[in-house]
Amino acid sequence: MVTPNRKLSVSRAALASAMAAVLLLAGCGAQEVKRGSLKDVKSAEERFESKAPDAALQKFYDQEVTWKSCKDNEAVSEISEGETDLPSYTCAEIDVPLDYANPGGETIKLQLVRHSKDGSVKTPLLFNPGGPGGSAVGSLSNMANAVFTNEVQQEYDLVAVDPRGVGTSTPIKCLSDEEIDNLRAGYTLDGKPLPEDDPEFKVVKSEAEKYSQKCLENSRGISEHADTDSVVADFDIVRAALGQEKLNYFGFSYGTYIGALYADTFPQNVGYMVLDSAVDPALNIDEIAAGQAEGFEESLKHFLEKSAEDDPKFPFRGANAEEEFLKWLKGIDKKPLETSDPDRLATGAIARSGILGGLYSEDFYQFVASSITITLEDGNGTELINLADLLNDRLPDGTYLDNSFDAFNVVNNLDYAPVGDVADWQKHADELAAKYPLVGDQFGGASSALAGWKIKPKNTRRAVTGEGAAPILVVGGTHDPATPYQWSVSLAKQLKSARLITQETWSHGQYGRSAGDCLRKTIDSYLLEDKVPEKDLYCKAE
Repeated sequence: MVTPNRKLSVSRAALASAMAAVLLLAGCGAQEVKRGSLKDVKSAEERFESKAPDAALQKFYDQEVTWKSCKDNEAVSEISEGETDLPSYTCAEIDVPLDYANPGGETIKLQLVRHSKDGSVKTPLLFNPGGPGGSAVGSLSNMANAVFTNEVQQEYDLVAVDPRGVGTSTPIKCLSDEEIDNLRAGYTLDGKPLPEDDPEFKVVKSEAEKYSQKCLENSRGISEHADTDSVVADFDIVRAALGQEKLNYFGFSYGTYIGALYADTFPQNVGYMVLDSAVDPALNIDEIAAGQAEGFEESLKHFLEKSAEDDPKFPFRGANAEEEFLKWLKGIDKKPLETSDPDRLATGAIARSGILGGLYSEDFYQFVASSITITLEDGNGTELINLADLLNDRLPDGTYLDNSFDAFNVVNNLDYAPVGDVADWQKHADELAAKYPLVGDQFGGASSALAGWKIKPKNTRRAVTGEGAAPILVVGGTHDPATPYQWSVSLAKQLKSARLITQETWSHGQYGRSAGDCLRKTIDSYLLEDKVPEKDLYCKAE
């Protein structure tokens, strides 16, 4: 068994993991299920227990969306890299309350972008690509060109709504590009190496406090109200503004959490809803960390085995492959690699970011394996840092395509509350490092960073039921590294009207044009023909 470096696991790795995203068949019988009629709509005021008069929220529900060309929308054009300049894309904005406890107060704007394949106006299908912090607007062209089938797009307009604080919707901005680089590299905000040992997590808490203070200085207001409960309330206003009695929604990864809370908050407003690669809304931060540690550990082992089988040049193979791989990473921790950029080193944190991010899909394995092989051959970290930059949307000029790093951290710190005290954090970090020797040291310490965050959490995490909602499809991959399969199983059990579709896979995010017939046809039949599987389905790899 590989023995992890415990000192490293509770300081450098804890900070990097707690505050930086790791960006990132069988036959199918179905029956037609009729959907319930519209009942009284539960307002956002009821959900948020606001004492404001009904009129304070009614004006938001009474908005009408006005679509126009996206060509003159610089922010949308930039984040979509020019794709939304095409005639098939149109843009709109709506207003929502900053704070639902005070709906008569300050307002913020949400950006909407619609893609109509043939130019006609069709029923809207909202989607969220994940995150938190992933821009729906930025991913819309990929969703239109590579994910949703032509048949679905003949019946629906794809509507991208960046959640509050994300992308083009009143974006959160906390850190400079240089400060993001520092955290991604496993340094402090000001670029100093982390100490070898931080037994009471003082450095982690201090850095989290500094980070949150920058959010308050640069984006006060939205940094305090970008929680997922507020996003859910926003989406119900979007539904009404689009003139829809029901919300049709497709959520991936974190987007499943938005969908689950929406179904629980506004069950009678649920139309067609697919939740792909689910987050279990009932779990606390330590349980989330443990689940991801298990998922990435299993996937990394699979990656090492498969790369050795597929690539004769891949350096880590045989009985000692895992031990040698970890030894190599530990060496980079101690002595970061030079790159083609004289001002940047490929640190252990950077290497792990690229490698673990590449485990999201088996299609990426060959590129990750090639980067590792070239790095070992050249003794240079350029390939590793380029891989990590690509997966984290860092552009060649040193800027970032969007604000996903800040949004990820702010939303998570609002949605989760810290668990336990210093002794509990240490115990949890030690347990993960021991149980998952390849990656466990990357997932300890999350509660310590939350404890240092200066903005009070909303703690939106909770078990859901969605009592009264129309049938919902929950999709889970058997070996998904980022949202482990058991999370989808759990969500499907929580939601009263859910059917679970299991996809045999090693990837994250299951639906798409390249998905197997079992999964793709089942979901398309649900969206297009109102057919819901008679029972849970298991789709074998194709």
